[in-house]
Amino acid sequence: MWHYRKIRHGWALLGVITTAVLTPISTNLFAAEEAEVRVEATIESSITVNALTPTVQIGAVTRENITGTLQFQIESNDEAVSMQVLVTNLYKDDDPNLAYLSVDTVAGVSLLPEAATAINNTDLNMQYTTEEQLNKPKGVYGGHKTGSVELKTTQGDMFIQNVTVSSAWTQDSILPSGSYVGYVVLYVSAVPF
Repeated sequence: MWHYRKIRHGWALLGVITTAVLTPISTNLFAAEEAEVRVEATIESSITVNALTPTVQIGAVTRENITGTLQFQIESNDEAVSMQVLVTNLYKDDDPNLAYLSVDTVAGVSLLPEAATAINNTDLNMQYTTEEQLNKPKGVYGGHKTGSVELKTTQGDMFIQNVTVSSAWTQDSILPSGSYVGYVVLYVSAVPF
């Protein structure tokens, strides 16, 4: 509390000193608490496969084998992928009930990736392991499916590149002239690495 008194030549401020003791309610008056949470996310495998040319004319044949070379584009956020190929017979007039050129099961299928190597004791020259069928609107196309080959990209941590697939067909006997149609299907799945 402060008092003022008049002294001879002016006013003087007389202080009465009051002592106050401030006692904090908490010893951590200015302390802060904190907590943290670790956040995790999982990016799932994603694979897209496209035929660069959906229909390929592989040429004319008279009485010998014929080879088709096809390109597929693969985009995967995995660095390693597994591939299998299904190749159907080539049927006259795109009708699976008519004459056909058979899949050359001895030749197998060869793969040529742009920038990948075969891993886990697999080979870019794939052999057929099973007879398979492919259901299409015009009917069931007979064919053969290869075993798996596993490829690891040499371009980083994602498998994004074109892969060339070569397969062959053979003419077991003389066939009627005309157009013969079949399918090559590339199956791609992720390989944990």
